[in-house]
Amino acid sequence: MVKKNTTKDTEHSISFFGKAAAVLKNETVHFVAGLILVIFSVYLLLAFSSFFFTGAAVQSIIDGGSAQELISTNNGVKNCKAVDYAAERDRYKNEYFASEEAQKLQEQLDLQKKAENGEISWREYYRTIWPDVSDEQRQAWLGMTYDEYEQLYK
Repeated sequence: MVKKNTTKDTEHSISFFGKAAAVLKNETVHFVAGLILVIFSVYLLLAFSSFFFTGAAVQSIIDGGSAQELISTNNGVKNCKAVDYAAERDRYKNEYFASEEAQKLQEQLDLQKKAENGEISWREYYRTIWPDVSDEQRQAWLGMTYDEYEQLYK
């Protein structure tokens, strides 16, 4: 007996990407996405304009205190995003500038200042920043002896 073709057999099923494309073409999805973008834009407009008008005053308060002091409601900050800014600033300061690499870099910069001012010798400076390298190799990298290098800063 011959089977009859049913509508299920002849219809092609729509793929996942086809369904996703159909959802994205829906007018309601366009409206909701646009509404979210407008709300976010208004939020950014308020945050940036508030900072534009009160930036100097807020920065002086932020520089003088910690994020915990700024979270209190009676802190004198008129910028609506100042507390978030201060919290992010403290987070970045603690994460990036308190890292071991940053501390080593600061120590090297301090040593360089001392060497430039003549408080320590350049030989001592380069032995500190390149401890595993011989004096001959360091002088080869510099292209001159330590004495010649010290003459550049006198």
